[in-house]
Amino acid sequence: MTEASEPLRASVDLAESQKDWANAAIGVKNLSELELMLGQSEALRNADQSVVFANRSGDADLEVIMGSTHADGLHQSGRRTQSEALFREAESLQARRPQTFPKLFSVAGFQYCDLLLTGPELAAWQTLLAKSRPKDVPADNGTMAATSVISCRVTFERAAQTRTIAKRENRLLDIALDDLTLGRAALYEFVLQSRVSRGESAQTSPSSPLGMRSEKTIGLTSVATSLDVALNELRRAASHQYLPLGLFSRAWCSVAKANLLRQLDQERQAVDCETSARRDLDEAWEIAERGPMPLFLADTLLHRARLFRAVTPYPWISPQADLVEARRLIEKHGYWRRKEELEDAEAAMLE
Repeated sequence: MTEASEPLRASVDLAESQKDWANAAIGVKNLSELELMLGQSEALRNADQSVVFANRSGDADLEVIMGSTHADGLHQSGRRTQSEALFREAESLQARRPQTFPKLFSVAGFQYCDLLLTGPELAAWQTLLAKSRPKDVPADNGTMAATSVISCRVTFERAAQTRTIAKRENRLLDIALDDLTLGRAALYEFVLQSRVSRGESAQTSPSSPLGMRSEKTIGLTSVATSLDVALNELRRAASHQYLPLGLFSRAWCSVAKANLLRQLDQERQAVDCETSARRDLDEAWEIAERGPMPLFLADTLLHRARLFRAVTPYPWISPQADLVEARRLIEKHGYWRRKEELEDAEAAMLE
C-alpha cells in the first residue's frame, strides 16, 4: 500500500497540469483513501482537494462521491457533526438529480451508514462493559439504548433499500457492504435490547429466563449468518481493505453467543465460539499489519481487550498492554473516532 502513493500522486499531478479536473478529482480521492488507511495526516487535506476538483469538473456524480469521501475522513478524525453535515449535503445533491436513487449508495452509502451506526456502536460497547460515560451522568434506565435501537433500525432499512439497487446491478462490493451494514445494525440492536429490557418493568414468570436465553441464542445465530454472508461476499469481491470490519463484528457476535451458551451450560459450544472469535481477530490483525493499516490495528487491539478482558489466560499479552498500544496508535494517527470507546475500555479495566 505504501508503494501505491507515489504513482497515485504522479497521476494527480499530471491530470491537474492538463486541467483534467474529473480525473484529478478521482485520483486525489483515491490518494486520500489510501492515506486514510495508512493513517497519514494528509488524507483530510486531499479529501478536501478532491471536492475542489470535482466542483471544477462540473460532474454532479463526482461532487457526491468526493463530498462523501471528505465526510468519511472527518468521521474517522472524530468530527461527527461536520461529517454528518457533509453527508447530508451530498445526499441532498444526489436527491436533486433526475432519475437517480435519492439516498447515498455504494461505498458512499456504506460510509454514511457507518457514521449513523457510531452512536449505537458506542452504546452497545457501553452495555457490554456495563459502564456509562461520563461518571457524573446518572443511568438512563434504557432511554439512550432505546434511541440507539431506533437508529439501528433506520440504518438497517436504509441498507436494505440500497442493497436492492446493488443486487439488481450485480455489484459485488456494494452487495457485500450493504450486507455488512445489515449485520452490524442487527448486532448492535441485539446487544442494546438487553439494556432496554433492564429499563422496563419485569413481568415474566420464574421459568422465563432459560427460554429467553435460548431465544437470544437463536437470534444471535441469525446475526452470525448475516455476517458470514457479508464476509464471504467481501472475499468474492476481493475487497480485503473492508474485511477487518466484518471480522470485528463477527468476533463480537461469537463472544456474545459464547456468553449466552455458558448460561445454558453449553461450555463446549461456548469455547468453540470464543475460538472462532480469536481466529477472526487474528486474521484482522494479519491484514492490518500487512497493509499496514494502523487504524485497523487500533480497532483490533480495542476488540481484543474488550471482548476477552475477563478470559483467563488472556489469548495475547494482556488487555492492559493492548489498550496502551491502542491509545498510542489512536493518538499518533488522529483516529479520534475511537476516543470515547477507548476511554470506556480503559475505565472498565480499572474496575
